[in-house]
Amino acid sequence: NHALCAEYLNIFISYVHPGPNHLEFLPLLRGAVWGLGRVAQKWPQKLRRRDAGVELLPLLGSPDAALRGLAAWALGQMGDARALENLVDLAADPAEIFLWQDGRLNTYTVAVLAQEARERISEQNVKQA
Repeated sequence: NHALCAEYLNIFISYVHPGPNHLEFLPLLRGAVWGLGRVAQKWPQKLRRRDAGVELLPLLGSPDAALRGLAAWALGQMGDARALENLVDLAADPAEIFLWQDGRLNTYTVAVLAQEARERISEQNVKQA
């Protein structure tokens, strides 16, 4: 919903940013990252304008597999090329996570999500060139 996105996107980003609004409860933080990925599916430019990738990039190194995978997926949806090098580091990550997509709960490895994100970012960079 465009109106909800306009009203709440900055708050959503603040949940991931290390600061007073940062979500410390891991399941909620995962949900915020997933939500940013969902926004990026529809309006990646809104997240790029707010530089949300800066908040997601550190999560690629999280000890929590779900955060690593969700951050990779969200950065891929955004088309954030700054993530490419870190995504290569996740190419062999065998951890499995759940991701709600297309009305279904699917299981992916972090490595698969990282590879898909790299491909998506590379495709978007080619289109922009």
